[in-house]
Amino acid sequence: MKHCCNVMLYIQQFVSREQLAEAKKVVDACKGIVNTMFGQNSAKLLLVDYDPDMVSGKEIIDTLRGHSITAKLVGM
Repeated sequence: MKHCCNVMLYIQQFVSREQLAEAKKVVDACKGIVNTMFGQNSAKLLLVDYDPDMVSGKEIIDTLRGHSITAKLVGM
């Protein structure tokens, strides 16, 4: 891995703690993901470090959408 990028995703709809944990697990399983963690002040913010040569921010959002979780890119 040459370099790492990061994105901040906001999970838009109401979800339970179990659904949040599942969202993290789904993203963690994506090829190219280096690290994920929830924001300190909001569990609806998911911080993702990834290898841009292997996965894009859009692919991460699409993966969540495929699991019925709507997320929005709010920061890089």
